[in-house]
Amino acid sequence: MRGMFGEMRRIHKLGIIHADFKPANFIVNDDLTVKIVDYGFATFQDEENPEPQGTPRYSPAELFSGASITQKGDIYSTGITAAEGLGQYMKNLWI
Repeated sequence: MRGMFGEMRRIHKLGIIHADFKPANFIVNDDLTVKIVDYGFATFQDEENPEPQGTPRYSPAELFSGASITQKGDIYSTGITAAEGLGQYMKNLWI
């Protein structure tokens, strides 16, 4: 999880909003480093934000009420992704 949040922080420092964080958009390399892929909905923080796009399951609720895409939305989406992964990990411990 540290790698996911670290990569998100790295692109946020560059002013990038990914806008579609979900499990499929994080990959783990052979050396166990995490990389972000699929920048199809990405935008820069200082640009006009397009209509909300991305995967609804991982999107913050405020996007559906007309709010702009922000880095806070990326944090929410990454948190949902991490929680989902942790839940799967915990489930596998008990099986």
